[in-house]
Amino acid sequence: MKKIAIAAFFLLFAVGVQAQNQAQKNEQLAKIRKLYADTKTMIEKGDPENPPEMPLNITTVKSHYIAPGAGEIKDEVNYYYHNGHDEDTGEPYYFLYFISRKYVRTISTYYEEFLYDDDMNLVFYFCQKATDTGKEIVKEETRYYWGKDGLITEIIKGDREMDDVFTQRLAYDLKEAFNRLLNREY
Repeated sequence: MKKIAIAAFFLLFAVGVQAQNQAQKNEQLAKIRKLYADTKTMIEKGDPENPPEMPLNITTVKSHYIAPGAGEIKDEVNYYYHNGHDEDTGEPYYFLYFISRKYVRTISTYYEEFLYDDDMNLVFYFCQKATDTGKEIVKEETRYYWGKDGLITEIIKGDREMDDVFTQRLAYDLKEAFNRLLNREY
């Protein structure tokens, strides 16, 4: 009887911990989704902190090249950022908050979004792949959400295009390209 009571206690404890962890994940997801919605609204309507006549800070980089094994690739990356100043030097410094990327590789068109928090940490990734099979256009989607402790959840419709680790590496590379391009960090 004593063993059953102890087992029941540990089972209830485990269920309680699991419920608390799920509640924390749901809270983090809600914050990321709100940040995403606010960011998309700001991109569409402009930054509410700036005067209406002040344009949104966006830099677009377009590439057109041939990749071995993949053929012709057309790539367009849009960097969205805020103006600021480096506290040490007083020089202008730009803070990245969102990247959108569209590229065409052979018969597939990709659209990606990278959302960064105030500390310029990646918190959300979205990828939509549309493939023209000749008979129909097949769409697949991938979503990753990150919190302070790592990956919160992933939502994948269709085949997985990239895992979360490679996605973070890609986001880091794009952020570094931005810092080299605008912040002159060499």
